[in-house]
Amino acid sequence: ATHLHIWAIDHTPVHWLERDEPFVMAHFSTAVGGRAGDAAPLAEAPENGVECLDGIDLGFGVDTVTIDADAYACSFGKADGALKALQFWSSEENEGESPFPLVGFKHCFYRAPTDNDRGGLDTLGGNIFPPWVLRILETWAPKNNSFSWNWKMAGLHQITSRRMVLVEPEFKEGTRQRTVVEEHYGKSLHALENDGRGEKVFTTTTTWQFLAEGVQIHVRVEPNMAVLGKIKTLCSLPRVGVELKFPNAYNKVVWEGLGPHECYNDRQASAWYGVHCKDVDDMHTPYVVPSENGARVGVRAVTFVDESATGEYNAMTIEVENRNHPNKRRNKSYDGAVLSVSRYSVEELDHASHDDELGMLPERPYFYVHLDAAMMGLGGDNSWEPVTLPEYFVPVDQVWEYDLTIYPATVSVETTAS
Repeated sequence: ATHLHIWAIDHTPVHWLERDEPFVMAHFSTAVGGRAGDAAPLAEAPENGVECLDGIDLGFGVDTVTIDADAYACSFGKADGALKALQFWSSEENEGESPFPLVGFKHCFYRAPTDNDRGGLDTLGGNIFPPWVLRILETWAPKNNSFSWNWKMAGLHQITSRRMVLVEPEFKEGTRQRTVVEEHYGKSLHALENDGRGEKVFTTTTTWQFLAEGVQIHVRVEPNMAVLGKIKTLCSLPRVGVELKFPNAYNKVVWEGLGPHECYNDRQASAWYGVHCKDVDDMHTPYVVPSENGARVGVRAVTFVDESATGEYNAMTIEVENRNHPNKRRNKSYDGAVLSVSRYSVEELDHASHDDELGMLPERPYFYVHLDAAMMGLGGDNSWEPVTLPEYFVPVDQVWEYDLTIYPATVSVETTAS
């Protein structure tokens, strides 16, 4: 594929633009013997990543199941199937030392509501009505309530998960794999305390395939329309994806997709396709009232770099294959995932009323990474009604499938310079 970027740069500073900063940009992409938007990968995938895995060992402890390979080790809770750690060694010589760990993995279907997400009759004038008023609104004019209100009616803001089926690691077509089936329960806005975990809203099937030098994860998400379908005004999910946790040593983010600034599926015109690089802290957009922020769309691969690491590898790469069809008005050149990186969790962004509150949170040894197969657009025709265009919705009744492939990589510090 051929990519052409055109910038218009003003050499005379003005009050709204610094000297030599671009003020107009255009991007053109032409497919030549492949998909429009194809680009070189951030790092080469392991050549023997799909060969027979005679060198992979299984271990069964009292509480964990472990998978050991030459390049990595992975452990799961034996009772609940949850990922405990995925560690890649920086070189064969120091296997078991200086690991690059992935320390968290969970499915995510909610985002911290933006001002536009909160726009609706239930928040008219910026005031949250008491529960008895919301009950009246539900029957009187539910189609005028906010997206946020509908998400909370479905309990997407309070999801708990229960792992139902654990398939022990096994040989299959030359690989070892492990499958975890989970049910996800949402506690509705009007649920009583004694309602327990709420109603089942999603079922996910996550298949971990352990390759020679990396791990491939296939995810299938099935909505429970018996529950979600009862909310007639729930026209879009906020997001469908996973939340990962990376240690703070991976302070550099390099991604192939749209960028360099934040962009969403209805906010793409000012972004361009390419390989972009930023520090973790620069991936977050500090809005005065914290909310969903900092997304980059059309992402096919992202690499997290530890610039202080020594050894053969100093980075971890995640390639994404989105198996869902892009929306009809979305540029198919940018079919991929939505990437978000932040020091703060969705819950922390949702509960904070001012950006200063985030700065008072205690430091932690990791940051959050979201990779979404789909995320709803931001809308914004006005901020007091739910008016995001339907072509930028995340359909409630759709089955979603996507793949993540994780492997160690080597990235030169010079190439990560912003």
